[in-house]
Amino acid sequence: MTMRARVERDKAGTDAYGNKVVPAVWEVREPNVSCFVWFKSRREVADGGKIVTVEDIRGVFPGDADIARGDRISSLTDRRERKILEENLDVDEVTEQSRGPNINHKVALLRRHRG
Repeated sequence: MTMRARVERDKAGTDAYGNKVVPAVWEVREPNVSCFVWFKSRREVADGGKIVTVEDIRGVFPGDADIARGDRISSLTDRRERKILEENLDVDEVTEQSRGPNINHKVALLRRHRG
């Protein structure tokens, strides 16, 4: 895989009602995990005077990578540590896929971090 990601996980926890504690406390889980991230589609939707950009961002990671829903990718670089993406990506969903006895990986649905 040609890219490297820095994966962080929120360690702030939840309050007595199950809500996330603000501000979030991000801890580095994987400082340099190999991956490949791509933009599957990007389109602008105009509706009633407002324009919204809809993106479908995917990422593939090794099967043993510690990445889960709710994590954040804070840095995306190539193998020579050149920055590919400036903003954070939130991990919305992770699925495990197997392509035979020795090939397994995780596919993540990502979105740009807002706020």
